Amino acid sequence: MTLFRKSALIVTCVAGTCAAVAFLCSTYSGRPTERGLDEAARSCRVSAEQGDAEAQESLGDVFRSGQRVPHDYAEAARRYRKAADQRCPSAQFNLGTIYSRGQGVPQDYAEAAGWYRKAADQGQAMAQVYLGLVYERGQGVPQDYSEAVRW
Repeated sequence: MTLFRKSALIVTCVAGTCAAVAFLCSTYSGRPTERGLDEAARSCRVSAEQGDAEAQESLGDVFRSGQRVPHDYAEAARRYRKAADQRCPSAQFNLGTIYSRGQGVPQDYAEAAGWYRKAADQGQAMAQVYLGLVYERGQGVPQDYSEAVRW
């Protein structure tokens, strides 16, 4: 890694933007490298442990997808919850989906609807779609077609 890339990595970590950290660390001449991916994961974990919501969500994505780690839905839910509690709308949506599917947590449609609502209220488009579907189907909320159309 060049001095420029190391400097950019340090600045990015301090700024708490895990996606940029992953980009900087995972590519070298436009191709992902094992070393770069490992560095990105370490940097992301450090940012997450410092309370960065984006990093928490990124780690949730990693554990949910099983990329470079075994699938661990319970750990994904834990990471998403930390980010969701910081009002991260995409993490709120992901947490709602995990509750809806019962992945790593007991299936709970009411809990899912609550997280979809929080994300939808912040403008998260997929949460708005899912919240409409939840109202249409009456999953975790009373069935309400007018509320479904609203979302």
